[in-house]
Amino acid sequence: MKKLLFIAALLAGSLVQAQGRVKPMVRAGLNIARLTNAEDDRVTDFYVGAGVSFKFSKRYTLQPEINYSRQGGSLYEFDPTYGAYKADIEAQYVGIAVTNKIYIVEGFHFLAGPAIDFKVGDNHDDVEGFDFGIYGGVGYTLPLGLTIEARIKQGFVDIFGSNVNTGDEYDEDYNDDVNDIRLNQVISIGVSYNF
Repeated sequence: MKKLLFIAALLAGSLVQAQGRVKPMVRAGLNIARLTNAEDDRVTDFYVGAGVSFKFSKRYTLQPEINYSRQGGSLYEFDPTYGAYKADIEAQYVGIAVTNKIYIVEGFHFLAGPAIDFKVGDNHDDVEGFDFGIYGGVGYTLPLGLTIEARIKQGFVDIFGSNVNTGDEYDEDYNDDVNDIRLNQVISIGVSYNF
């Protein structure tokens, strides 16, 4: 019991000491999204999120985040009755990201981390329920806590899994592109604010 109380006291002391280095944050901005191996039409939409910044040193901050992000792209699909047609895919995700920020000089930083996204809505029956990816980017934090950032995220999960509707006629007419994997790729430009 004494050990447990000692550990609790150490943790409480650490939290009090780190209070100035732990800050909640909110973020929002523009998504420019596409699907790999598909038409190059991009979908422009938005993202919003919140998180907590843990500043471990002058040069390193860890920032777990929860984000709502709208993504998608365009591709050609095959219908046995109507043939090939262009489909606009829109998907909405709630995701968890762990951002690692490395500050090079005062305010300017590089960032990178993993993200897992869970689908909460879409306009297409066959979109997978989750995506896992990595992202990287750059940002600049102004003295008052406002940060301007640009990120690019690459998903690793085929958004259709094995559910892409294929047919021999479509494969021959479109150079087998229908068998390629479709991955989310998103460029995000926005702002965040640390309280």
